[in-house]
Amino acid sequence: CRFNVWPKPDEIAAASRNGGATPRYSGFSNPDDPFGSLDLVEVERSADGKPVSVRVAGWTVDGDTRDPLGVLVLVDGKLVGNVAADKPRPDIGMALPYSGPNHGYDAIVAVDPSSQVLCVTAGGVGAGLPFVQLGCKVVK
Repeated sequence: CRFNVWPKPDEIAAASRNGGATPRYSGFSNPDDPFGSLDLVEVERSADGKPVSVRVAGWTVDGDTRDPLGVLVLVDGKLVGNVAADKPRPDIGMALPYSGPNHGYDAIVAVDPSSQVLCVTAGGVGAGLPFVQLGCKVVK
């Protein structure tokens, strides 16, 4: 079985216009899209309070694979790190048994002292979105 997004967004919009009703979404994401969490952001600062490096940690999985996903770390829109989400996360293995337990990421990336915002994005495989943002934090 594969997840089928039905009705499609244009069909929902047409039904909404024709019926005069506002659609209510279930809130469930497409299991073919990567998903996960940015659980930790720790900023190391210089003596004058400017960011020097940032530790990011969390987890990510994709319903299309049991393999670890790639995680991109961007600061102010520029790529500063690319890590594999292959660290043990037994809690994820218990919550999502099909995926297995090794889907955590934990990395330290160097940042420019003028850095403002750090974002973490998961790369997907197969059907679904190719990238999904897991979270962003201000690091300035």
